[in-house]
Amino acid sequence: MDRSQLLAFGLRAVPQVGAVLSRPAPGARSRQAAAAPAVAAAPSAGSAPPARSSVGAAPAKRTEPVFLSDTFLLELADCELVEALLAQEPPQGAPAGHVKLSTVLSRTLFHPQGGGQQADTGFLLSEGLPDLPVSFASLRKDDAAILHDSVVEQQVADKWAAAAGKVRVTCRVDEPRRLLAARIHSAGHLLDAAVTAVGLKWVPGKGYHFPDGPYVEYILNEASRKIDPKKAGDREGVVRAIQENLDRLVASGGQVTTRLVDGVRHVAMAGEECPCGGTHVGDIAQIGHIEVKKLQNKQGNVRISYTVAAAA
Repeated sequence: MDRSQLLAFGLRAVPQVGAVLSRPAPGARSRQAAAAPAVAAAPSAGSAPPARSSVGAAPAKRTEPVFLSDTFLLELADCELVEALLAQEPPQGAPAGHVKLSTVLSRTLFHPQGGGQQADTGFLLSEGLPDLPVSFASLRKDDAAILHDSVVEQQVADKWAAAAGKVRVTCRVDEPRRLLAARIHSAGHLLDAAVTAVGLKWVPGKGYHFPDGPYVEYILNEASRKIDPKKAGDREGVVRAIQENLDRLVASGGQVTTRLVDGVRHVAMAGEECPCGGTHVGDIAQIGHIEVKKLQNKQGNVRISYTVAAAA
């Protein structure tokens, strides 16, 4: 997630209760987000969908990102339906008679895709309206509104569009998807701590925290420990040391904390801190087992691929 997105979130984010750091963690570093995979029939983060109509009592306004305050809050009532937009064309592959509707709320629990993390999915509910399935969420950069995309029958879209500015909505986020995303994202940050503990002096670069092959890429400099491909067991020894430290850190547990730095949300765990707008576990132990799957060279840098164990 780039700085503009973090600013859009962080300036109004409420840190988790009891999770504000009293001082900066040493060696705080920034992480780039890896490019997210294409998602059919959805706009990229930060872009508004082509609109045929926009119905509402007021222009779109920024959305309060309540998901930043509590990863485990899965239902949120009393959200104003600010805006509803119907796409000009039906999404590719949609059933006949279905259209794409993008809604904007005054506040939301849906994490938009970005920052190396997949979008939340779930439902929007409002009395007197059909349940609205949310298949994708994205951030509109020009006003920090979060778009909730739905592919529904025309009559369902029309009812929601007509209700913009008039009703209150409840967000209901898909729990297994949210909790898996939080565990995978936190595991990527904990990997930084394990790399530091081994003394490799690798600098975190971009991270990809989707279920289909998460990884973190590290930038090497003159001080970094290099892998010697000609030295038998060198790569295996580094992987083993990282794995041992991951196991130790998960077993020890420890609070995952957040704070704002110049309006930007920072996440810290196990002595590592970096800007981040993602959802995270509350304690390191909640991540569960992390397995290093592969360590490979990538254009002079190092990529570590990992997985997290299935939830118990």
